[in-house]
Amino acid sequence: MSWFHLFWVVLLALPCFAVGAQETSIDIEKVLQAADENVFVNPTLAKKLLDQAEIYLADKDLPTYEAHFYNLKSHSYILTGNYQLAYEKATLAKKLAAESNNQLQLAEALRRQGIITYFFDLYGESLELLLSSLSIHQSLDTSYVQNTLQAIGNLYTKSNQWADHLIDTGEQLVAESIKRGNPYYEEQGYGFIVSGLLAKDRVKEAKALINRINTAPDKFSPILFFYLAKTQLRLGNYDEALAVTEEIIFHAAKGNYRQREVAGLAVQSEVLLELERVEEATDTVSKFLSIARELDITEYQYEALKLKSRIAMLKGNYLNAYEYLLEYSELKQQVFDTRQSEQLAFNRARLETDQKIQKITELELSQLLSEQKSTLQIYVIATICCVAMLLFLMFVITLKQKRTLRELALNLQKATDAKSEFLARMSHEIRTPVNAIVGLTKLTQKSVINEEQKTNLTQIEQSSQTLLGVINDVLDFSKIEAGKLNIESQAFELDKLVGQVIRLHGLSAKEKRIELLQYVARDVPLEVMGDALRIEQVLNNLLSNALKFTDEGMVFVSVNKRHSNHGVLLEFSVKDTGIGLSQNQIDTLFDAFTQADESITRKYGGTGLGLSICKHLVSLMGGEIWVESKLGQGATFFFTVLVKPHNQASLPSNIGNLKLSDLKVLVVDDVMLSRQSIAEALLRININPDLATGGKDALMHLRTAVASNVPYDLIIIDWKMADIDGIELASIINQEFSQSKPNIAMLSAYDIESLKSLGRPVGVEYYLQKPVNSSSLQNCLLKMSTKGKPQMAMQEDNQPPPDFSQKNILLVEDDPINRKVAKLFLADTKAKVSVAENGLIALQMLEQEPAFDLVLMDMQMPVMDGLTATQKIREELTLNIPIVAMTAHAMQTEIEKSFAVGMNAHIVKPVKPEYLYQVLSEQFSNKPQDNA
Repeated sequence: MSWFHLFWVVLLALPCFAVGAQETSIDIEKVLQAADENVFVNPTLAKKLLDQAEIYLADKDLPTYEAHFYNLKSHSYILTGNYQLAYEKATLAKKLAAESNNQLQLAEALRRQGIITYFFDLYGESLELLLSSLSIHQSLDTSYVQNTLQAIGNLYTKSNQWADHLIDTGEQLVAESIKRGNPYYEEQGYGFIVSGLLAKDRVKEAKALINRINTAPDKFSPILFFYLAKTQLRLGNYDEALAVTEEIIFHAAKGNYRQREVAGLAVQSEVLLELERVEEATDTVSKFLSIARELDITEYQYEALKLKSRIAMLKGNYLNAYEYLLEYSELKQQVFDTRQSEQLAFNRARLETDQKIQKITELELSQLLSEQKSTLQIYVIATICCVAMLLFLMFVITLKQKRTLRELALNLQKATDAKSEFLARMSHEIRTPVNAIVGLTKLTQKSVINEEQKTNLTQIEQSSQTLLGVINDVLDFSKIEAGKLNIESQAFELDKLVGQVIRLHGLSAKEKRIELLQYVARDVPLEVMGDALRIEQVLNNLLSNALKFTDEGMVFVSVNKRHSNHGVLLEFSVKDTGIGLSQNQIDTLFDAFTQADESITRKYGGTGLGLSICKHLVSLMGGEIWVESKLGQGATFFFTVLVKPHNQASLPSNIGNLKLSDLKVLVVDDVMLSRQSIAEALLRININPDLATGGKDALMHLRTAVASNVPYDLIIIDWKMADIDGIELASIINQEFSQSKPNIAMLSAYDIESLKSLGRPVGVEYYLQKPVNSSSLQNCLLKMSTKGKPQMAMQEDNQPPPDFSQKNILLVEDDPINRKVAKLFLADTKAKVSVAENGLIALQMLEQEPAFDLVLMDMQMPVMDGLTATQKIREELTLNIPIVAMTAHAMQTEIEKSFAVGMNAHIVKPVKPEYLYQVLSEQFSNKPQDNA
């Protein structure tokens, strides 16, 4: 057959193919249109039609109809709750619609993607998709404008901040519905407008709008009746609101509309509480909660639990109220965790979908490229030749670069060694005078009487500690860079560690009149295995920052337990009421040498290393650190660490003759966080307290208890309260309850001595310093049971110096001021102290009189340094006498050197007397009997 004849055969066949294609296109269009009309009203029929369409489209290239088909499949999956498959189909529909320029199906695909992302709380993404869909539908003037506006309105109802947008959307939906004659969407639009007006507290406008549009009040309208009830409630028309809610509940029950019923019960519960019909409200809320749980609607469960807590408060059942709030918090956390998991799974599915579509695109491109393969072969061969030449050139260049890199690495190592040596030297040179400043300041504080001098000395000590903190930050950062920062694991008591950190910052808080609060959850083990020093370092840094950037209010330190498969995961938080942080500041907050901004650095000071070091420390301890804050609204820093429980001993149920669980205790504090932390500490020692929000509330509790013949044994009262302060309340208790007067313990975050002078005249015998923990409460109860008998008093935190009167100590120190400081510290122990000004003199003294019990050895000295002297004591004099390095060398390499030559311990200057005494006691107890 010639080319001419073949051409005419094909030309004659073309009209037949065109007609056939047109007829089949009309058929598939009808099938898809029928499926679209039945996707809501008859899902079974819609599924059969879609199955037919799928078979038809399987072997054809009709992207316009495929886009419509995948949109309908996506909608069917949305209705069955399979959102991941729904999103996959909508994404395919969007791709096909874009390729075929089918704007209607593109808008529908965007709308369905917006609905799906809304279900996963991705509101920003959802709004963007829905607005894009709305724009296309409006340009095409389709009836789907109403559906899209309804979806956008539902999204805007999620936050009162979007009230203006909600009103605008409602007005657009009303106008569109009137235009198309759709009363359902018209009523929905008015509902959005009323909801927005209520969110903006424009209640009268909302009521006027409902009156205007509710032309047939006897006819039940679900949406308008619900908003009518809410509006009547906001206006204070409780009887009218109650009648409307009864109407809603009746029609909902009649039609088995459970969601309408639970919504009506929610409003009715609020109305009954406003009418003070508490018992009816109790039954209604219980039914409301039951249906909400049955339908698994978490928002209504939250509302029901809060209402139950409110009812319990009205009935005076504060423990029940607390338990409901706790259940609310746990549900909130559970829903949050579930939501996070769902979002993660959804995002993974989205990624897989995108990868599938990318793969399809790549296959299509591959097919296109394969058709051009013959043309490109020449270019490929040429490219291979060019690449070979480039590889050869790169090989030559790489050889040169390797030589350069070796030289750079050698220079870098030299620079690193020089930096380490410089840091060690500078640390030593700075620590030596700081040791003298801190030591002399501590010693002088013991004998100062003048208050102004005492304040000056305290400020000197604080400034010295600040300088020392800068040095430690630089050294820690150097260790982090070198990868030599190690984490230890030792047993320690968690609540004592937290209390110790808080006491360390007590003076700063007192000067700024900031209240420090402490909370350790009951499920947190108190004895754990971990690196207490590093945890304390992180807490110190966060607490110091919180106090630095807070001018008034409070700082709240809390410890909670989180789930982990690898041990006990502790979550610490430090919350303040300070200046807060912006998002830009948060983004760089944990970077090295970074502070909020230059003005912050000038005003508050600091190296900008603290938080960066904290981040590394927390990471080494198996946790993470983050911050939640808004500018001007304070900040909350969180960090987690992994620890292991250690020898958990149960707390005593009795103290002396007191059975703790039988004690009736009332806690009076107007700060909620403070009340909760004290209640938690009491619950930990088996006391279930009552809580009062202020002086007036406390008097009501006291009168009720006396009338019921179950008076309180102990009242813990905060000194500074808004309505009645603690002293005045104690005076009223003395006068009104003289026959059954309870013991009173007065709380204060500030000056206890001033409080005692005010409290004694009104009969206050016991005083507690905030923040309060279980140990301090046990101490208070013990004093109650023994009336403060000396033989029963608990051990105080400040221990007297140990008695070393039988010990002979050789102090080897070249600096005269540091010698003076060390001798004065040791004088408190009554030890006999001999002095050597360098290592050579120390050797001569030990050779002549080897009866010393211990040597305190400086490292860097003229004539003979401490390392050489120690080595000679061990090797030449063969003495096993304990030798303790007391030096300004703080680098790990220096510590390792001291142990390598035979030293028994290493104390870094500036020296803390308590730590010095502890080390000496340990060495004396381990000292060998024969030094020869």
